Amino acid sequence: MCAAVGASGQVRSSVRVPAADSVLLSERTDGNYIVSRYVLKGRSSVDYTLHYRINLAKLNPSLGNNSAELDELNAFVERLMRDTLMRVEAVRIEGYASPDGVPASNRSLAERRAQDFKNYVDRNFGFSRKFNVRTSGAVTPWSELRSAVRNSSIPECEAVLTAIESGRSETAIEASLKRMPKPVWSYMAEHLLPPLRRVVVTIDYASGSIAEVRRRIACPEPAPQPAPKPAVCEGYVVVDDAITGMIVELPDGDECGCDSMRARSEYRRADAADADRIARQEARAARKIAKKEAKAARKAERAAQKVDRELGRL
Repeated sequence: MCAAVGASGQVRSSVRVPAADSVLLSERTDGNYIVSRYVLKGRSSVDYTLHYRINLAKLNPSLGNNSAELDELNAFVERLMRDTLMRVEAVRIEGYASPDGVPASNRSLAERRAQDFKNYVDRNFGFSRKFNVRTSGAVTPWSELRSAVRNSSIPECEAVLTAIESGRSETAIEASLKRMPKPVWSYMAEHLLPPLRRVVVTIDYASGSIAEVRRRIACPEPAPQPAPKPAVCEGYVVVDDAITGMIVELPDGDECGCDSMRARSEYRRADAADADRIARQEARAARKIAKKEAKAARKAERAAQKVDRELGRL
């Protein structure tokens, strides 16, 4: 059973071919970036369909969807004139006639329709002076109506399909269709044949677009600075070296020139026994202080490492 859907004319399509290449236009520096501008090249095509009345080769702008198609063609030509990256490569104008009637006359009618539309674009846009324009004409065979018949509500749908798929001559197929009940041919003449009387203009063109690429300038990493050496007085003996501190054993003599030991000069007036005792007391006090500081530093480091591990689990 054929679906109750009317036949429709051809719809314009636009096909984008992947960009073939690109051309560098300019390059400049913007702060920490290199800014490059390219032209991306590609090829496209667009087509428009204009319908004609039966047995006529004169364009009627108000027929069917012709007005909208012509408006879009005008808009494309205006864009073509403004866009310096667009370049027309070829224009093909193909005229078509429906299969009903005398085949030779239909072929001539299709060619005259193509020529008529060529005259239109030449008169309005000067196509032939600017571009390579080719015209051709063809008669749409009955067999190409197969899909339109299946999607229509034509009476005797299966009988019509059998006739157009019989492989007989175009004239014989038309005769068999006209022998069917009158509503069959009436439906065919009103709904299925008119969309075949048309001109299709296809414009192939090269296009381009501007692209801007920003690349960050790679800066060398600064060289690592050597860690400062701990200030240790000459003559000290290292007894504990940890990541966060250093514990030293102070000498028994007056060999260190550190400021912390200069106070001992005040005791040089005392007798030898008192001076030796005071020196040992200071040494013991210094070792206790250094050990406490190192212990506190290690404890702080372990606490920091624990916090880092807990944060890493989040």
